Amino acid sequence: MNLTEEPYSNRRSVYGYIDRGNLPELMSQFDFSDPDMANSRRTSTIVPQQALFFMNSPMSVDVVRKLTSRPEFKNAPDDAGRVRAIYEVIYQRVPRAEEVQFAIDYVTAEKSAAPSLAAKPGQDGPMAGRKQFKPQAGNKPYGGDRSAIRNDGEFVERKPLTPWELYTQALLFTNELAYVN
Repeated sequence: MNLTEEPYSNRRSVYGYIDRGNLPELMSQFDFSDPDMANSRRTSTIVPQQALFFMNSPMSVDVVRKLTSRPEFKNAPDDAGRVRAIYEVIYQRVPRAEEVQFAIDYVTAEKSAAPSLAAKPGQDGPMAGRKQFKPQAGNKPYGGDRSAIRNDGEFVERKPLTPWELYTQALLFTNELAYVN
């Protein structure tokens, strides 16, 4: 399984494909040990580049789009219900009244700032416009014929985030989520 290239795999892996001559950026950002050397212990660091990598990663956009396409979000009767749905999924708790008001104010301001992005929740969901990976001749999906391993699946959609998706993405990068056990 190729851990860092689209289409992303939703499976866990003990062993993943690593091209030693072209180490993926993800691995270099997160202190991946040199695959050409024996390592008995790895160092651990936390640097701003790691957070920035995730904030700009297509993987985080994909997670956000999946969260805002869940039934509890799409079927919420109003904006307050959408906020409650997002908080229950991400934080496993009910939002406080001031959090609900802040979210509604933020989404309203974003919609007025960029009216072209103000799609209704669930409209043009994460599956719209996605392409299924089709292996081409000589490029087998699991590395046959010495080609790079390619994952089966769907590519992350490359379009601007809606105001609700922007808000959800911001919630994903808070300390409350980062330290939940």
